[in-house]
Parts: sequence; structure tokens; C-alpha cells
Amino acid sequence: MNINLKDWGLTQEIYDQYEERADHQKIGRVVEEHKNLYKVITEIGYIIGKVAGKLQYETDGNGDYPSVGDYVLLEHHSGDKALITEILPRKSKFSRKIAGSQFEEQVVVTNMDELWICMALNKDFNLKRLDRYTTLAWDSGATPVIILTKADLCEDIDEALEEINQTIFGIDMIVVSSVEDIGLDLVMNRMEYGKTIALLGSSGVGKSTLINKILGNEEQETTDIMADDRGKHTTTYRKLMLLDQGGIIVDTPGMKSVGLLNNDKQLDDTFKDIVEIGNLCRFSDCSHNSEPGCAIKAAIANGELSSERYNNYVKLKKEAAYMEKKLNKAALRRESKERGRHFKSHKKVKY
Repeated sequence: MNINLKDWGLTQEIYDQYEERADHQKIGRVVEEHKNLYKVITEIGYIIGKVAGKLQYETDGNGDYPSVGDYVLLEHHSGDKALITEILPRKSKFSRKIAGSQFEEQVVVTNMDELWICMALNKDFNLKRLDRYTTLAWDSGATPVIILTKADLCEDIDEALEEINQTIFGIDMIVVSSVEDIGLDLVMNRMEYGKTIALLGSSGVGKSTLINKILGNEEQETTDIMADDRGKHTTTYRKLMLLDQGGIIVDTPGMKSVGLLNNDKQLDDTFKDIVEIGNLCRFSDCSHNSEPGCAIKAAIANGELSSERYNNYVKLKKEAAYMEKKLNKAALRRESKERGRHFKSHKKVKY
């Protein structure tokens, strides 16, 4: 089998990085991730990759392990199995705080050109959640696009768009309905040869159904809308798929939580309307509580800014600051453990 990895997004820049680093290794792209094993597409077909011991030793956390979308160096082991010896530099990545109480980064997908943030126009419509996604999306290095699904279930699309336009800036939006084929032509127009697009969103927003429309088959398992008008989660793992018409698309499991990392600058990008209003305050260090000449309080009072949006901004800023503190502590703990291992391995030998 002879695979052209350009079909899978390989560019000359990435290939040059490969040639600089490779000795006898091959290059491949991670298309699926299953616990400690990775399905990798190479020029000879699919290979099952496992992280080499040296790479495991050099990692500082979950974010340094391979993820779907990564270009990796492979050292052939036997048959269709190989060792992943290195991850090539990522041009983009979408990360969140790992689910649960751990304070670590989870890399969801890498090396994508566009991030499609999917949100349904039914009861799942949630501007606060959209703020979280867009904040992380701005930090990814990819171009965010908002895909508003299930338009056939929305009573007033114009009102929903107006709500979003008041809070989200600089991001293209596409309204779609996989049932009535609304907006699918706009979606298809964004597909290009070698371009990688990742779909993100909560469980049941219709990502898999939309992907099936794009693929023209029932590749992704889907389920009907449940009685409460919410979709049901179907995708259980991330998967990178090649499109017949050119381009690559990545489906991801629905996310119950979208924990922020230390995205302070990206929060300011998402809430730039609030930042711009805050710059008009009389005092540069205004806390927007009781100071005279506070532009934020004035904007809320005259209806220019909703108190709900401002409170959400404050909440996310506190969460980002808390996460930064916790992540820094976790990094210091890892460094301390690494120093301990280094010290033990260099103890003086007694004669």
C-alpha cells in the first residue's frame, strides 16, 4: 500500500522538521488514540504505535504525550507495530483541564487549521458554555468557527444570532440543520485539500450527524433526540477521517466540562467588549466595585453591558487564575520528583 501523506495534511514545513530530526525513523500522523495505543497513518498504511520508553521518561505531563492530529516519528518494531519516538512540533492544539480533580492539561486535538465549535439551537443553547469554548479556541492557534446546529428545532434563529453577536466577536458563524440540509453548502465550502477541521461541542449537539452528512455515509454512530429535546452522546473517542472531496475532519466525544487553563489573554480576546469598556474607567486599577467614574458600572446601568455577561467574565477570570496557580504547583512537584530521580541515579559509588 502506498499512502500519500499530503492527503492527510502533511506540508513541506512539517516534512522538513521530520528530515531534520529523523535518523532511520518513519513519519506518520495519529488518527486514533486508545489508552496507551495509537493508530497512525503512514506511507505504508496504518500502524499501531506505542510510546517509546525514552519519550515517556522525557514527558512532563499528559500534554506531552501523542494526541490525535500529531505528526510523529516511528521506529518499526514488528509487523504492523511501531514505537513512537518523538512528536513533531505542533502548529496548533486545543487543550482543556483534565476532567476531575486533577490539575493537568488534556490535549484534545492538534495540528488543526479550523476549530468548529458546535452548539445546538434547541435547549442546549448556552452562551456561557460558548464563552468557554471560544476562550480555549482562541488559545489553540487554529481559526475558530461557530456551527449552530439543529436549526430546525429553533423557533427564532434571528434572536439567537443577535444574542451571540452581542457577546462573540471576530468569529464566523454557520447555521445548519442536518435534517433539512440547511447550511450544508456553506459547511462544504470550507473543506479544502490537506485542511484539518476539528469539531468540538457538548454531548448530543449533532457533531456525528453533521460529519455523516459531510462524509456522505453513516461512518459515525448517531442517536435520535431524546424526549427532553437534548441529543444523546454517541462518539466515544477522537478520530481523524479523510474526506473523499479532500480535507481531514476530526470528531471528538462530547465534553461535559470545559475546564480553563491559564488563558488570561484569551479571556480578554473573548470578552474584548468588557476590556474596552474597562479601559474607560477613571482609574486604571478600577476594581469595578465602588470606585467613582467606573465605566463598567455605568455600562451595566444603561444597558450597554449585561450584568450576567460581566459576572461570567469575572467568574472565568477567577477560574483561570486559580488554574494557573494549581498548574504551576503541579509543575513544581514534577520538577522536584525529577530532581529526586536524577539525584538517585547519580549517587556516588562506594569502593
